[in-house]
Amino acid sequence: MLIFVADDVELNVRVLKRVIASVMPEAVVCGFADGEEALANIRGRPCDILFTDIEMPRMNGLELAEAVHAEFPETEIFFVTGEDGKSLEQKGIPLERCIFKPADPETVARRLARLPGLEPFVIAPPER
Repeated sequence: MLIFVADDVELNVRVLKRVIASVMPEAVVCGFADGEEALANIRGRPCDILFTDIEMPRMNGLELAEAVHAEFPETEIFFVTGEDGKSLEQKGIPLERCIFKPADPETVARRLARLPGLEPFVIAPPER
């Protein structure tokens, strides 16, 4: 299994890579500093799962998720964020696809365990 992590804070990438490795030791986990770098690498080698921060320079996590989903709809996408649930709902992000910072092994394991039963990835249009 190939898992990509995109976050503009290097420490967050290292922590999430370590958490994922503790939950899925067989996975190969690669980290990227922003959405553009992650997307370029996904186009070269599609991943099974993408964990992305929402707020990043150049290409934010929503833009990255939409681009990845359009080209690789089989890639599972999760958002790792410090934003609150209300803010995420306003952006149309399903909370079942969110992991709140700081990520911990139990939360990551629960999200990954639910993969077969999760609704397909879609960002709902924000409510007005």
